[in-house]
Amino acid sequence: MDDLTHILTEFFHTQGMEYPEISEIVHKEKIYTDCSDYDNFKKSMTAINQKLGTHGVRLVVLEDFVYCDCEYTVLKLRSHQRTG
Repeated sequence: MDDLTHILTEFFHTQGMEYPEISEIVHKEKIYTDCSDYDNFKKSMTAINQKLGTHGVRLVVLEDFVYCDCEYTVLKLRSHQRTG
């Protein structure tokens, strides 16, 4: 079980999504991914998506279980606004 706080902080930095409200969620508690009761990754991502939605961005989390290990793929979707 790994604390994903640093990884998520770096991800949001490289994606240009360093919003204060996202940073607050990421640093509020340690975020873990694990096939146990300690896994709070999906719950945290739901809260993050609610905040990202106000910026026109949404993250899709794909989950895969490999021999009791959880593996996640995160896709960034940006909504496009039509003009004209």
